[in-house]
Amino acid sequence: MIQRQIDAIVMLGPPNRGSFWASLGGKLIKAVNASLDDMALRKKSFANNIPAPSYLPPVGIITGKYDGKVAFRNTTLPAGQPFHRITVNSTHPGLRDPRHTLLPILRFFAAKDF
Repeated sequence: MIQRQIDAIVMLGPPNRGSFWASLGGKLIKAVNASLDDMALRKKSFANNIPAPSYLPPVGIITGKYDGKVAFRNTTLPAGQPFHRITVNSTHPGLRDPRHTLLPILRFFAAKDF
């Protein structure tokens, strides 16, 4: 069996420290999206209690200038883990559009020492 090591990770608008909008989710919204409560800004939410991994490859984070769902300050990694972050002219859903993110993703993976 061939084992592969992950060389780098790129995250698109991740709510690593939670999201204001997830915090507003009521029972109805949580019934539709069960993981919404995990992304709340509460100190006891899953997003705010992810333990630091023993190993983390280089991480690139791409945020949207007009995100509106995940605040720039909430995209940082937990426990002070190192990362490199850039912002592109995009909304949160627009981060899935290669026109906004393909070149930055390719740059992150090419550098691997960010």
